[in-house]
Amino acid sequence: MNDLPGRVAAQFRNPTGFAGRVAGRIMLVSNRKVNRFVVAQLQIDPDDRVLEIGFGPGGCITMLAECVTGRGKVAGIDPSSTMIALASSRNRRYLANGRVELKPGTVSAIPYPNDEFDKVCSINNIYFWPSLADDLREIRRTMKSGGILALAFRKEPRPNAPREPPSLDPHKIECLLTEACFGEIRIETCRIAPWTEACVLARK
Repeated sequence: MNDLPGRVAAQFRNPTGFAGRVAGRIMLVSNRKVNRFVVAQLQIDPDDRVLEIGFGPGGCITMLAECVTGRGKVAGIDPSSTMIALASSRNRRYLANGRVELKPGTVSAIPYPNDEFDKVCSINNIYFWPSLADDLREIRRTMKSGGILALAFRKEPRPNAPREPPSLDPHKIECLLTEACFGEIRIETCRIAPWTEACVLARK
C-alpha cells in the first residue's frame, strides 16, 4: 500500500492493462477542456499536417481530425499500447479513411522524417519527457519552417489540488524553447479547475 501513489502515477506515465484503461478514461474527461483550448490556439487549417505527442486515449486526436477537412492529416505517437488501442477505437472512422495515423513512439525518437508537420502539440505529457532540451530539438526536426508547436501543462498549484501532475514554470519552458532555436514564443493560460493550464506556443 505504501507504493500506491507511485503505482497510480505510473499509470498516467505509461498506462498498461486494466488500470491503464481506467487512467485513460480519467484523462479523456479531465483533459477535455484543455484539449479544446490547445486546438483553438493552434488554429488548424484544413490542409495542415499535425502531430500530437503522447495522445493518450485520443480525445484531442479526434478534435484535430475534425479540423483537417482538406488534404490534412493527423499523426499521433504514444509509448503505451493500451492508449493506442483506446485511441484507435475512439478514432476508428478517421483511421479507416486515412485522416489519422497512430504509432508507438516517444518524443525522444519521433518516427517521422524532417520537415513533416505544420503543427505539433503535446498536452499534459511534458512532465514525462526524459530530456526537455534534447526532446524539443527532436520535435523541431520534424516541423516545417514556420510550423507552430503548442505545449500545455499545469502552471501552478492550487489549495487542495492534486499533487500530480506537477506544476511547471512556463517561463522556464520559454527559455528552453529559445535555446532549441524556436521563436515567436508566447504564453497563454486557461483556468481549468483545480489548476491553471498554460499553453506555450512557439514557431520554428
